[in-house]
Amino acid sequence: MIQAQDFLPQKMDRVLLHHRRENNKIFIFYKKFVSFFFLVGVIATSLVSVNYWMIASYSWRRDLDLIVSKVSFGVFFVNGLIYSKLPFRIVVYPSTGLILGSYYISQKLFELNSSYWYKYHMMFHFFSCTNIMFILQSIK
Repeated sequence: MIQAQDFLPQKMDRVLLHHRRENNKIFIFYKKFVSFFFLVGVIATSLVSVNYWMIASYSWRRDLDLIVSKVSFGVFFVNGLIYSKLPFRIVVYPSTGLILGSYYISQKLFELNSSYWYKYHMMFHFFSCTNIMFILQSIK
């Protein structure tokens, strides 16, 4: 049964402090889970990509690499928009444009059999890695 003394300021402070601690524990677990999810995603994408590039040919390896890389990019892109905080957004949002642009140019140069496609593809990977680092720092 609720009594009037339950609403004394001292008792309410203890209840609120306990509530904040519980929420902080959940939030800290959530942040660690998201960071772990990003780490596993990057490692899995890298392993699938290495698997393809060991024997680069038009096969199931290439198809798997394209699927996994596009799915992981979509997941990282959406989470980057959601989780990046204001100081980091100044870098994350413009570099996302650079990621998309360098990927698009590398694909077009590859289709044209240009020998420069890999330079833009490496820029794509560089901007992707820096974005992931900024997003993870923003979650911290």
